[in-house]
Amino acid sequence: MTDISTRRLLVRNVSAKDRRKFRRVIHETPARCMWKNGGEFTAQTIDLGGGGVSLQTDEPCNVGEQLVVYIDQLGRMAGTAQRQTENGFAVSVNFVPQKLDRFVDQLTWLVNQKALGLEDERRSLRRSSSEKLIATYESGAVAQCSVIDISLLGVALRTSGPRPEIGSRVQIGRKAGRCARYVNNGFAVEFFK
Repeated sequence: MTDISTRRLLVRNVSAKDRRKFRRVIHETPARCMWKNGGEFTAQTIDLGGGGVSLQTDEPCNVGEQLVVYIDQLGRMAGTAQRQTENGFAVSVNFVPQKLDRFVDQLTWLVNQKALGLEDERRSLRRSSSEKLIATYESGAVAQCSVIDISLLGVALRTSGPRPEIGSRVQIGRKAGRCARYVNNGFAVEFFK
């Protein structure tokens, strides 16, 4: 659970010198990106916040062009390339309020989990598996997935394709749940009770 004061520090910028509406936190992690025209490239995040992300990449910046940025454990962000930086470029993102709250909560967890010694809160024993299965996303998209691990309460899946939106419904056979978080090359589903 996110401490309210910590969450405010991540979301609202208190510095009058910085024009950003949201404070950025340093979080370096791989990102997969795609321009609106379908061109794909990889990048490394430098910092992130509720209003955008700075990317380190050799990809030329097409200022004003729309793109999608996929970040493991944080999900998909649609935005616009804003400006060239020394090692890449900055992207502005406009989240709907509900997605902004989820994003900030996830980012707060990621930034603080090691520093505060936070642990995974799984309530059920998981077992490894090498099963293949089909997942149907709320959007109607269908993905072939490999099971990473599974329990009575949920499943972690690996996929080479796009992942569902965090919080959205995912159907796996006769079991349904919601996409709870992203994992390396996949996502985790918490089954409905």
